Amino acid sequence: MRKKSNKKQKSMEFLFGKENAKKSMYQTVYETHHEIVRECEYCDKPLNRSEVNNFGSLCERCYMEEYYGR
Repeated sequence: MRKKSNKKQKSMEFLFGKENAKKSMYQTVYETHHEIVRECEYCDKPLNRSEVNNFGSLCERCYMEEYYGR
């Protein structure tokens, strides 16, 4: 039984880094999702990972104005 948890710990360290492997999965995902990773190129609004994946380097409002004129 001990070997299995050690293997799981190594896997978590590989995926999330050593400091995050000791945290609960929920806490790691929450912190990663809400982490500010860049700012909008037009209005300097802080963007989290989810927003960057959806709209690139622009916030949703600036993206809609740029590409759809809304």
